[in-house]
Amino acid sequence: MSILASVNFQWVLVSTIMLGVASGMFGTLAYWKKQSLMSDALSHAALPGVVIAFMIMNEKNLFLLILGAGISALLGAWFIHAIKSSTRIKEDAAMV
Repeated sequence: MSILASVNFQWVLVSTIMLGVASGMFGTLAYWKKQSLMSDALSHAALPGVVIAFMIMNEKNLFLLILGAGISALLGAWFIHAIKSSTRIKEDAAMV
């Protein structure tokens, strides 16, 4: 059986392509706004959302996995903003 015919390989390939396109678009905007570290922090914050969405639904539903990643990334951005605005900690230190 060829690896290209594997369903898992196809899922990983399609997901990686979609993630690459989305990351490129948002990464460019973040760089223009001088917030390039924010995209790195949000990409790390999105992973737990994918895992939790998969654990709750127990299926590979692309829409639900993306929804989980989006909610988790937005929550991460909110926490970074809350730390920055309520303390004297700067934004780059809040992302670490």
